[in-house]
Amino acid sequence: MTEVRRADLFDETDCAAVVALVNTYSLDPLGAGQPLSEEARGRLIPALREAPSCVCFIARRQGADIGLVVCFRFATTFNARPALNIHDVIVHPDHRGVGVGRAMLDTVERYAREELGCAKLSLEVRTDNAVARGLYASLGFSAGEHVYEYWTKPL
Repeated sequence: MTEVRRADLFDETDCAAVVALVNTYSLDPLGAGQPLSEEARGRLIPALREAPSCVCFIARRQGADIGLVVCFRFATTFNARPALNIHDVIVHPDHRGVGVGRAMLDTVERYAREELGCAKLSLEVRTDNAVARGLYASLGFSAGEHVYEYWTKPL
């Protein structure tokens, strides 16, 4: 059974789990393919704490932290309601394919609807991540009618 709960970014145990799971994601070929730097590890929790719209959810199974979702709340201009962007969905490689991602995203959706009154959820997904795209589609996500490019500018 997978337990999913909101992370407390002021709890040492939860903070250690967040850093460890983000590092796991960074190591993945669909992530950065390398571990987080020591500097990034040290800055991660303070950066998330400083983002007032950040909310994280940790998945746990049999005493192990096995998944993490990092979200940021924003406002929709067309609906004039809150929305929640799912920034990272991380499932430890040893626990993939058994419903952890689905359990976490179901929890996120419930939180967005019931706690925040959100108009929508949003996320970005790599085009080469067929497993994640399949999960998101099965949960009702779609690319939508409009196609937007996701642009970034490193600073």
